[in-house]
Order: sequence, then C-alpha cells, then structure tokens
Amino acid sequence: MMPHHRIRVTRDARLPPLAWCVYARRGGDVELLCGVGVEVRDDGFFEGAWAGDAAAFDFVSRTDVFGSGGRIDGDELIIVPPSHTLERIQFLQRDDVTLISNSLVFMLVAAGAELDLHHRTYADDFTNVIHHGIRAFDTTIPVRFSCPAGGVRGGVAHLVYCHNVRFHQNGCVTFHEKPAGPPFETFTGYVDTLRRVLRQTIENAASPGRLRRYTPIASISSGYDSVAVAALARSPGCREAVTFSHARPNGGPLRVDDSGTVIGETLGYRVREFDREEYRKSRPFPEAEFLATGMSGEDVNMLALQRDIAHRVFLSGHYGGRVWDVHSAPDSHLCRKDMSGASLNEFRLRVDFIHIPAPFIGARRQPEIFTIGNSEEMKHWSVGTDYDRPVPRRIAEEEGVPRHSFGQTKLATAALLHADGESAWTSVTRDAVRRYARDLHLPLATRLGYLRDALKHSALSFASRVLHRFGRLHSVPRLSAKPVGIHSHTRLGPVPFIWAAGVIATRYQAAVRDWLSEIGGQELEPSDLPETAKEA
Repeated sequence: MMPHHRIRVTRDARLPPLAWCVYARRGGDVELLCGVGVEVRDDGFFEGAWAGDAAAFDFVSRTDVFGSGGRIDGDELIIVPPSHTLERIQFLQRDDVTLISNSLVFMLVAAGAELDLHHRTYADDFTNVIHHGIRAFDTTIPVRFSCPAGGVRGGVAHLVYCHNVRFHQNGCVTFHEKPAGPPFETFTGYVDTLRRVLRQTIENAASPGRLRRYTPIASISSGYDSVAVAALARSPGCREAVTFSHARPNGGPLRVDDSGTVIGETLGYRVREFDREEYRKSRPFPEAEFLATGMSGEDVNMLALQRDIAHRVFLSGHYGGRVWDVHSAPDSHLCRKDMSGASLNEFRLRVDFIHIPAPFIGARRQPEIFTIGNSEEMKHWSVGTDYDRPVPRRIAEEEGVPRHSFGQTKLATAALLHADGESAWTSVTRDAVRRYARDLHLPLATRLGYLRDALKHSALSFASRVLHRFGRLHSVPRLSAKPVGIHSHTRLGPVPFIWAAGVIATRYQAAVRDWLSEIGGQELEPSDLPETAKEA
C-alpha cells in the first residue's frame, strides 16, 4: 500500500485532545493529525494506556490495551484498537488514499464522506458487535463520496474491534487477533491477573516520560461490578470515586437510591455524588456526541462527571454483568446484551480521560471465569438469587465491604434514549432533530420505510418483554439470541444518528481543512453542514 518511512505529525489544539486521524497515500509517508493529548514517537503514536512499560511503547504486542494508536513496522503500518468492544478504530479507502481514525466522525470529515440517509439499518450494523461479539470484529457500513464532476458514489467504512490491523505496502489489509491472555484455574489466579493489569496500566498512565500523566478515579454504585472494581483499584493507589445518587426508575415514578457513597467511604475513597439527569442542564445538544458514535447514546448521563474524570484513568464495571453472572452462558467472543459504555467515544476524546472497563480484562476466558464462579469454592459468596455474582462479591467482601450493602437489586443509571425515543431527548435536541429531518425533504417512500422498521422493531421488542416476563423467551430463538431492545429503529430511522454526526463534525472541520491543504490532500475537501446541524 505505502512505504511507511516516517510519520509526519500535525498537532492541532482545536481538536478533541485524544482524537487522531491518519492519512496514508500509497507510496507516501504517513500523515497524522491529532489532538494535543496524543503521545507521539518517531515511529508511532498512542492515546490511552496499556498494561506494560510506557517507555517501551510496546502496545502492539500487549494483551490489555485501553486506548488506540499505531506503529511503523518496516514498510507497513499497524493500527491498534482497545482490547474491549466499547470503542474501535475505523478506516476507509478512497482511491489510493486510506483514512484511519479513533473517531468515526473525524474519519468521515477527513475523507470527505457522508453517511447514507437511505441506509435504514445502521442500528443493526453498529449492534453487530454487541450481539456477535468479536466474531463481528470487522463490520462494514455504507458511506457516500461526492464526485468532482457532480453526483455521488458509494463506499464502505470498516469498524474494527479488538484486532490489530496491518496496512501492507501492496494495499492489502490484514487483521490480527489480540492474544486471549493466560488461562484461569482458580479465583486467586484470576484476581491476581486483574490486579496486575490494573497496576501496570495505572503505572503506565502516570509514567514520568509521558506527555500527559493521568491519575485514577473509580466509578461506584450499589451493584456488584463497580464495587468490585473499586475494591481492586485501591491497591494501585486509587483513592477517589464518583457515584450517581439515584438509578433509573424501575417502571415506577419514584427515584431509586443507587448511591455508592457509603460503600466508597468504607473502602477509604473520597466520593463525589451526582444526579444522573444533570445532562439536561448541560451544553446544547448534550445527546449529540453520544449518538454520533452510532450506538444508542445511553451514556449521556456521564456528562455530569466530565470535570471530575478529565485527565484521569476512569475505572468502570462495564461488562461485569456478562462475565461475572453465574447465570450467563459461557462465551469467549465478548458478546453482550446491553450497550452501556458503548457511546462514550466522542465524549472521552473531548474530555480527555483513559477508560478501563475492568471486567473486560481476561474476558476472552469467560468460560473459565464462569466455572470458577460456579465452583464449590465460591458457594459461600453465592446468594442463590437471579442476581448472583460470587466473584465480584468475594472481591468486595474480602476488602471489607459488608454483604448487605451491595448487590441486592439490579439497577442502572444509563439514559434509555433508544427505548424511550424522542421523549427522552432534551427539548433543544428534539426540536433540532425534527427541524433537520424536515429540511432533508426525504421522499415519502424513505419516510415510510423508517416508520415500517420502527413498528416492526416495537412489535418485536414488546413480544420479547412479554415472553421474558413469563419465562418463555428461550422458546423463540430469534428473540433470545439477539435482544431487540438495546438499539431502536425510531420513526426517524438513521436521521438522529446522522444529525448527531453532523453536529460533532464541526469539531473537526476547520483543523481537517487546514491539514489537507498543508499535506496536499485537497481532493478530500470536507463538506459543510446545514446550519441546523451546527454544534453550539
């Protein structure tokens, strides 16, 4: 594809600090445009941290990577995504140019590409990795390019998870699965691995040789997963935590207490408490940077934490429900049944924090973890209910957290934008999306297609809930194997996602335009967006 002799770097303070984009023309050097928080060496770049020596810059070969970057290897370029499925890298090829980025929107802007309003199933495309795990490690989505002579032509963008990507000199692209990590035979062996990876990653993030140093902060609630992670994080020096005061109402009008303040203080943490709906008082269009990831946008409640987790290593319990629950089916592909944490990408790049969803550590060995959790050794920490996770319970209790204080009722704080539809959006976002949809003047057939998809999805979602309530969901394999409630097809189809991508594109356009002019990439001139889609 291209002889990668060197990386030519352009830093731009107008960009989100951790965002990066590679422009690679066949036969030319690698051009990198990035924010001021990206670590850059002569032969590579990286944002985030990994379980290894920061000075060695050896993230390519590491199992546990929490961030993304690239290294030159001879005449080839290796791009490395995170070791979890909450974020990804993406790339597309246009003629003899390859664009690669840790932000979908950044890549689209740099490539002069746009999303296709007539593609009704973006929601299905993005949830492939949720349903199928890393079996869907290379998911493609359709995009469109404007042609110099007028009109548009189609193309595809690749969404890549948990696999390193090697861009060869001859134009080929190959994928290389990350190692699964060591096997686990005992609870002690598994927990030792969790502790080691957390310690090494936190030390990496605070290394004196880094451009920026990050210190840890944990999330904590009254559930299992974040409590266990916070208990583990004490050893490598974490002493601060954040919590939401209340969870999402469980079908009733009253707010449900989910605060982890008392638990955090028991563990010796200084805890700050927040309202999960504080985002409603936040910046204009608060949902946009979460919806622009292509995911459900449900992590918008995290806006309340942005000042506290900026420039920090943020430790969370995402994926604990899948990897630690004794009722989960064994799975080594990182499949999920929810999308919590999967909408954080643009928010994280802007706020500038490193995210460690700790239950993903060793999660490719989930069948072994499942065996440990159901072993005779763990019976003392099993409560025998539908909400039963002996592994995190033992971790927390052995650190001094009383049994009765956590893991009693399954709660959640995420905002169900995908389930509640337009009624869940802030009024300014709802008005902007509707105005944007009207201004598109979409054909009646397209709008009817959106509506038909929404009605079908609602019917399947309702059937799934009814069957689940009566314990019959397993009798309909289509619904039990692929939960339909995690990402809706709204009556507006992909319009909210495309609107949100347009809003967030304004973060990148000015820097990209100047960069392309400087490196001679004007053929990829980014397009302007309608005024209704500008970020305030």
